Amino acid sequence: EAIKRPPDGFFLLAGDTSATLAPARANMAGRNIPEWVWHEAQVGACAYGPYAGRIVIPNLLPDGSWYGYTTRAYDKAVPKKKAYRYPPGSWRGAVLHNQPALWETTDELLYVVEGAFDALYLWPHAVAVLGMPSEQQINLLATSKRPLVVVLDADAWEKGLALSMRLRLEGCRSGCIKLL
Repeated sequence: EAIKRPPDGFFLLAGDTSATLAPARANMAGRNIPEWVWHEAQVGACAYGPYAGRIVIPNLLPDGSWYGYTTRAYDKAVPKKKAYRYPPGSWRGAVLHNQPALWETTDELLYVVEGAFDALYLWPHAVAVLGMPSEQQINLLATSKRPLVVVLDADAWEKGLALSMRLRLEGCRSGCIKLL
């Protein structure tokens, strides 16, 4: 069962002026992600509830409905290993963040990145595997109508190269960029 709605306490960040969510807006601005991206990607944050103090990046279908989300603490005191949380029952390994971009018929490059924040930097021309790609995600990527550029984090460039080669074997137009 997909997570089809935002978590309790969720508010959109674009256009928000509340003092409560000021740290979340500052975190997004500090990442140099413009507010128009927050708006298009429906990025928000939770003011209360189990995900309070977290930015929420939804996975959206073309009609704007939700099929899950990623959360990240914006308090720098939260240890990195605990910064990201996914909802219980999340099918993270079965979907891609911004998955509908795969099926746009265009020759514009589509970047395959690890995290949802990485995808926001390249919005709307990126999908995120939300970690390392699963077999299901690789099968989804193989259905792309767009040329793919795999850009995994610097410590995973060899996995990115292998993924790009596999996608080529599956008939995709694919390349890889090694980050330094």
